[in-house]
Amino acid sequence: MSDAPPDSKPDSAPKDAEAEETPEETVDETVEEFTQNPDRIATAKTGEAAVVKALAEAKAALAEAKAAIEEKARQIYELNEQKNEITDLARRMKADMANMRRRMDTDKANFRLRLVEHICKDFLPLLDDLQRAAAEAAPAGEGAAATENGETAKNPAAGAPDEALRTGVRLVARRFEESLRKQGFVEIEALGRPFDPRHHDAVHRVPADAGQEDGEIVEVFRRGYFLGDRVIRPASVVVAYLADPAAAP
Repeated sequence: MSDAPPDSKPDSAPKDAEAEETPEETVDETVEEFTQNPDRIATAKTGEAAVVKALAEAKAALAEAKAAIEEKARQIYELNEQKNEITDLARRMKADMANMRRRMDTDKANFRLRLVEHICKDFLPLLDDLQRAAAEAAPAGEGAAATENGETAKNPAAGAPDEALRTGVRLVARRFEESLRKQGFVEIEALGRPFDPRHHDAVHRVPADAGQEDGEIVEVFRRGYFLGDRVIRPASVVVAYLADPAAAP
């Protein structure tokens, strides 16, 4: 004997059927509800238009950015070209300035040499006279005075050389030579050297003595000088020659 109502089980079955509704049915219902609602359709269309507009604006902004980047790249290229031109111009100007400075230094040195040559060259004959006077001074202890009848008689006062005068002439000649050397004058070596037409001027030729070679300089009439690498005045010399070529060593 049971007190449970007879319709308890049939009432629970419909509830379980409602709880087991499928997801596809739910989606269909949502779509149907959305499509049947005009406000939602208008909102969706408005959102789609906004998205399309935003995409168009983004595309236009991207194109503008790309154009701006290309313009900046062009400007950078032009600036680099201008910089290269300026750098090259500065390099050329620097080289030109260095060449101009070298030319000015060379011209200055050449002008100084020409000035020294012009001034000192006029004094060379005076130096020649001083050198000859110093060389031809009578040696000490030698000297005689001639008497009225032609005989020679020793006269210490007249025959003795003036040592002070001779010493003074030699001192002046030495100082003159030192002054020329300070200005760049260098004497051309001649005596005992082979004759060189670039540096020597042969004024006379004599037969060679024993031990002398053909073309050897045996006497210097007038000294020659260099100024730098230029011959200011060649040395006037006497050159020996072999009378018999077979006698040459």
